[in-house]
Amino acid sequence: MAKVAPYKLHLFKLLLLLLLVTISSSEDDVCSVEGECPEDEAPPEEVKGVCPRPSRTIYSQGGTAQAYKPNAPLSSTVCEAESAQQYKYKRASWNFSRRTFRKGTAPELDITLRFNSCSKGDSNQCQCYKVEGPSSPSDRVEVWQTRPDGRYSSLRSSDECRAQVQMNDQGEVKFTTLAPGSSGLMGGLGPSGFDWSPYGPPVIHMLVQVTGHSPILLDVPMLFRIGDLTQHGFSLGDWRGQGWMKYRPRESVLTLTSWEPNVEENRIAIEYEISLQQVEGEKKNSADLCESYLKLLPSAFYLEPIATCSKSIMDFFAV
Repeated sequence: MAKVAPYKLHLFKLLLLLLLVTISSSEDDVCSVEGECPEDEAPPEEVKGVCPRPSRTIYSQGGTAQAYKPNAPLSSTVCEAESAQQYKYKRASWNFSRRTFRKGTAPELDITLRFNSCSKGDSNQCQCYKVEGPSSPSDRVEVWQTRPDGRYSSLRSSDECRAQVQMNDQGEVKFTTLAPGSSGLMGGLGPSGFDWSPYGPPVIHMLVQVTGHSPILLDVPMLFRIGDLTQHGFSLGDWRGQGWMKYRPRESVLTLTSWEPNVEENRIAIEYEISLQQVEGEKKNSADLCESYLKLLPSAFYLEPIATCSKSIMDFFAV
């Protein structure tokens, strides 16, 4: 039997290898009947966001939690619509005057929160990408607020105007509520609803906790003109204890993207974007609202939740 020259054998192997590569490549490029060929998955689209300077306190974004109470029910409704008929609407547009409107005046709010996951890359530039969905069932926003009359529900027994809202499959948090009223010097926790000036802007409190990101505490102002429901500002700033103690962020992670009033239905559709800050390594990404060692300091009393950080106060006051 004739021997095959070594160079011919190597040439044959090379041709066979090229044939296999060609066949494999042609299988990857098979197009559909409609003439469309599959494309590689596109990288996530970069979006606009904010990367504020790192902070050791959860209160760095100007949020307050004095009236926070844990274990609120899971619900997409914070304040029931029927409550508008039970309470007069009391709200202030500046410190020393709070107007009272008849029952049923407080409009309903349809609020949508969307999230961007942000971090500073190797170039120290802020890079943000849209959050497409929850990473964990614990991805949610805790929401609490005053009722339309400017009072918080009891820290002991009531969950009125309090809820935990889970993130949906599109990476959004949606809930409905009523416009909150303005609280005064007693912070909406005075006995029998007692309160007096100076008053503060009506706000909705939000505690955002998303897996892989630092928790965020926000006070979202909800002030508008009664006639046309268009957005309106608060004059002269907040002179209450909360106003003096709260942080004033240089860069807010909260961006208002849409405010759509519906005067006929007494309703406002509002949308926000929130820039979440990615957690590096093993850093803690759960909320710790009790930061102060000395609970009698004004910063602790006005910012931190009484129900979890200063429970002894509840033994002396009917809050």
